Amino acid sequence: MKHLSIRLKITLWFAAILTFMVVLTFAVIFSVGGSVMQKVIQDNLINIIENNVDEVEFFPSMNKVENDNDADHYIEYHGGYLEVDDDYLDLVNGVSTSLYLENGMLLYGHNPIAKDTAGHAFSDGQMQMVPVNGVTYYLYDKMLTQEGLDGLWLRGVVSEEQGTAQLSSIVRLSLYGLPLLLTFAVLGGYLIAGRTLKPIRDIEEAAVHIGRGQDLKKRIELSPGTDELHQLANTFNEMFTRLDASFESERQFTSDVSHELRTPVSVILRNASIRWNKSEHRRNMRPLYNSSNGKAAR
Repeated sequence: MKHLSIRLKITLWFAAILTFMVVLTFAVIFSVGGSVMQKVIQDNLINIIENNVDEVEFFPSMNKVENDNDADHYIEYHGGYLEVDDDYLDLVNGVSTSLYLENGMLLYGHNPIAKDTAGHAFSDGQMQMVPVNGVTYYLYDKMLTQEGLDGLWLRGVVSEEQGTAQLSSIVRLSLYGLPLLLTFAVLGGYLIAGRTLKPIRDIEEAAVHIGRGQDLKKRIELSPGTDELHQLANTFNEMFTRLDASFESERQFTSDVSHELRTPVSVILRNASIRWNKSEHRRNMRPLYNSSNGKAAR
């Protein structure tokens, strides 16, 4: 891990968290998904039956039936007519709804286990479980209490396999969707991390260029922004500006001193050269013999 780039470390951490979330999601789906789906289909069964209660009406004669051009269904009942509105849901989302007489006679609708539940007593507002051929079905009965509907019941039926099928669909979708989502999220995180850390690379490249080329005029150029990396780049640019000003002052001072000392040094060197030349001339002009004693001059 020490030799990995910051970008790769961030991506790996991000991928690890997302992988954990995906695994946790699968665990939740497999552990509680079944019970949740069974609760969902039971609630759906109750809602459909409760809605269908309002779709059945009694009329003493056809003259009192409102002609609204709907595809309603009419059944003779107790000297009048039962109107089953076209909004009545007899089969939706695996839920079958049927209209019964109190004696168990089917008047309207569809019941896939009608024969197996023919002797099953009605129970108003109670959820019942009935096993049929190894499959559990949920029954929900509702007694109709509106005027003229005495002795009528709505019975809703749905198989628990409906929830299993829905859960299987969710699992299949999750098996394909979650890994794909994880892949896109990791790739997106890698790209975002790269774009986020790009100012650091720009700062590094500018610092290396300045260090190698000793070009203190160069500055770190970033896109507009106010985050921490842009603040760091601005700090570096201010530092380079101060260093450049300091070196410029030093060069100017050296140039001024060199210019001021050039004339005195030249005079000193010239005088020293003249004195040295005179000294050499006198030494060269000394006699080789002393005329007074005839000895060689030392």
